[in-house]
Amino acid sequence: MNDLAKIATLTPVQFWAIIVLFLAGFISLKLYRFLDRRQTTAAEALIDVVGFSLLNAFVFF
Repeated sequence: MNDLAKIATLTPVQFWAIIVLFLAGFISLKLYRFLDRRQTTAAEALIDVVGFSLLNAFVFF
């Protein structure tokens, strides 16, 4: 329960950093899908979003 309370008490800067991290991954995923034009499952999409987000975080930070 303590861990959940820590997550709920993010500072505004931390909150927006998380949003920007996943937004960049989401945009990258959509662009990749637009260029690749293949069908994927929800599980693959989730893995792709997290992967693209981590890749963007590594590149931009």
